[in-house]
Parts: sequence; structure tokens; C-alpha cells
Amino acid sequence: MFRFARVLSVMALGAFSVSSEAASFDCQKASTFVEKAVCQDPVLSALDEKLSSAFDFALSNSSNPKALKKQEMNWLKTKRNTCQNNACLEKVYSQRIVELSQTDSSNVGISGQYERYDENGRPDSQAASVTVFSLGKGKVKIVGSATWVGDVSTGNVHTGSIEGTFVLRGDQLNYQDENGCQFILLFGKNALTINNDNNQCGGANVSFNGYYKHIK
Repeated sequence: MFRFARVLSVMALGAFSVSSEAASFDCQKASTFVEKAVCQDPVLSALDEKLSSAFDFALSNSSNPKALKKQEMNWLKTKRNTCQNNACLEKVYSQRIVELSQTDSSNVGISGQYERYDENGRPDSQAASVTVFSLGKGKVKIVGSATWVGDVSTGNVHTGSIEGTFVLRGDQLNYQDENGCQFILLFGKNALTINNDNNQCGGANVSFNGYYKHIK
């Protein structure tokens, strides 16, 4: 299997990986769309190798490798393996590489405001922000908002807000509030990533998932 899949199988994520080796993987054994796409497209093959290196580096520097492995398994299941074309794969691979490159074991200075950015490194058109307050003794307060814009002219705009105090475990925080909103927040170096938003954090289509930069 390609190197990235081999790394994940070591993490007991074999259910989402493939066999043999391609970019360092035996393409004659490729069976799924993702495997075949990586074999046939040199851009995807290169991205797969780059992602493998980024994951190795992030794992070796994370203070909570178990949480990072779980997050990676979720990314495979809900992002990469749901792609139906090469453009989608290029997008999710590139975004994940950016996210992993920001992972760091240090949580010094996590307090501050974070804004969501897209895979091209620009502020997300569907704006979202999170402000973190360090309360000491492993506790942090989270306040944030997110917007989904369908059509401004018709008022088809939905919003969501979050607020709560939680215990930070390593570099991970499991958010859950009385309104049923849930997601996993993972801190990196001057950044954070939100995954597993359960779509109960605001109006229809509102999601806090994504990569956020520490802006101030």
C-alpha cells in the first residue's frame, strides 16, 4: 500500500488502508477508487507521500498521539474516502497536509482569537471564529460563532454560536453543550482544528469544522 496507508495500518487503521505499496504501493493490487487514483495520477501520488511525511512529523511532536491517530482515522473515513473524483482528493489531501503541518506539542499561549481559513490559506468565505480563554489548572473557556451563507439577497443565512468551559486533555478538547452541539478541537502551533461537528451547533448547514489560525 502507499506509505501513508502503511503508517495508518501500524496505528490499527487497517480498515481504511489498502494493500501492498504504491507511490510506494503495488498498483496491480489497487481496487478502490482512491487507490487507483493515487496510482494513476502523479500529483495525487506526490500528495500522498507528502501527507505521509506530515503525519509522521505531527505524530512525533504531538503530546496526545492517541487523539491525533483518532482524528486521522476520522479524516480518512469522512473526507478522503468519500471523494468521487481527483479534484476532491487533491483538495482534501492539500488541506490535511496544511493542518498536520501546524500540529505541535506545545500549548503555551493557546489563549486568543482564532479564525477559520480555507485550504488555499485565505479566510474562509463561510466565516467562523473561536476565542479561547485559559483559566488555569487545565481548564479553558471556548466562545465562538460560525455562519453559513446561502443567498444574502434572500436572507438565506444561518448562524451558530458556542460557549462553554472544558478540561483540556493534552492538546485535545471535547466540546459538548446543553444544546446538543458536539465536536473535537485539537490545538496545534498557533492554530487549532475542529472535526466531528455533529451539525447541532446552529442553523441548517452551519458547521465549525475546519482549520483555524491564531490571529491575536
